[in-house]
Amino acid sequence: MGLALLAAGGTMLGLDHSRRLWDRAGTLYALAEALETLRAGLEARRGLAPLCRALADREGAAGTFFQALAAGLDREPGAGTERLWNALAASHLAPLLSRREMAPFLAAGRAIHAAEGVPAALAVAAARLRELARQAEDEARRDGRLCTSLGLLGGLMAAIVLF
Repeated sequence: MGLALLAAGGTMLGLDHSRRLWDRAGTLYALAEALETLRAGLEARRGLAPLCRALADREGAAGTFFQALAAGLDREPGAGTERLWNALAASHLAPLLSRREMAPFLAAGRAIHAAEGVPAALAVAAARLRELARQAEDEARRDGRLCTSLGLLGGLMAAIVLF
């Protein structure tokens, strides 16, 4: 019984890590899609706050980020967009993404704040996020299996040593 519990525990640890890898890839894809939606809306001369409210309906960290951004813009319409964008990215996205993965998203926030070349900057940031998402997906596919297998083997080894 103990052997099975240790093996199952190790497998669960591996599966949990694998799930986090897949969540990261999904978050990057969701952010890229959100930036594309934002770009199209801004080109159509829709305001930033209404666009953020529309994006707040998304699931996961991207939806949470845009929900908080919309609330912040509603609360302080004259506040620095870049400061708010960066603070919310740090609290909502940084726990999931690496600095390298955050960089294009933060650059999009700078472009929105500067209000110059916004559509092009958002398109570049979205393309970079999609590229990073594909890399994260490959990593999740490769490392997810590895983590699950190592978790199972680690649990079995612990069981053998302890019993």
